[in-house]
This record gives sequence, C-alpha cells and structure tokens, in this order.
Amino acid sequence: MAYLLASGTQKAWPLDTGGMPVVAMWPNIIIMFELTMLGAILATVVSLFITARLPTFESKLYDPEISNGNILVAVENPPEDSVDRLERTLRDVEPRTARITRIESM
Repeated sequence: MAYLLASGTQKAWPLDTGGMPVVAMWPNIIIMFELTMLGAILATVVSLFITARLPTFESKLYDPEISNGNILVAVENPPEDSVDRLERTLRDVEPRTARITRIESM
C-alpha cells in the first residue's frame, strides 16, 4: 500500500529525471517505513478501542472509594438465589469495610 502511494504520486507528477527512473526504490523505502509505522499505530489504537469496548454508553460499576485506595469487588447481575450467599461471603471477609450496594441494571 505504501509503495503504491509513493509510486503513484511520482507517476502522477512526471518530472524530467535526466534519464533516471521516475520511481526509484531507495528514496521510497523511507516513505514505506513511515506509512507502515502509521498503519501499525492506527491498528493498535483501533484494537484498543475494540478490546476495551470504547466508547461505551452503558453505565459502568464504579465506587468513588476506589480513588482512596480501597478495592472494589463487584458482581453485576448475579442470580437472585445467590445474592444472600454473596453478601454473607463479603461480610465474612472484612465486616467493617464491606458495603453492599445494589444497582438496578438498565
């Protein structure tokens, strides 16, 4: 792709090169390298957005206490028959800091 862009540009603007080839390989290597790096960076950014599911308009589970160094253990949409067992398990681990918050899913 990068070679096609470089050679197409050189062929579209035919200049008198004094008998030398219009499309020379060595000067085009720099352009091919730069366009390859651009393609790699764009592919990385696109794959980041896809794997991170960005942008998302769904509400994410977040607690402001995380900014204070606390740890969030979250279970989104647990089965109704396991909610009591989850609450007991969390309270048994650290009863003074365990906080159970129910968030209704949209």
